[in-house]
Amino acid sequence: GMKRAPRDAGLLSCRGSALARAGETLDALERDAEAEKTFEQAMSAFDAALAAGPETDALRDRRGFALVGLAHVQAELGRHDRAADTLARAVAEFTRSLELDPRKDQIRELRDQLTATLGE
Repeated sequence: GMKRAPRDAGLLSCRGSALARAGETLDALERDAEAEKTFEQAMSAFDAALAAGPETDALRDRRGFALVGLAHVQAELGRHDRAADTLARAVAEFTRSLELDPRKDQIRELRDQLTATLGE
């Protein structure tokens, strides 16, 4: 029969990270449609992890990086409006991460670069 989906936030977050890495690999292989689907699956796992709680800055960062990957693939597929929306979502994730832990300079720099990209 069907096994119940894990409710454990840590497991769900690991699953999301694994899917995001798979998405990056598919992107590198220029298998963009598969990469898009895989990044979307990663976000579903991260959504479930967030629902299972607790919210952490690390989870917000992982979500942000997966969204950056998804946006890149969407742009490659010529879906530029959707890519811009996805990048805006990534900025929001990194902004939330910085509210939870303001000391992360690399995340702040990345967030500011993405914000500038969106403004172009």
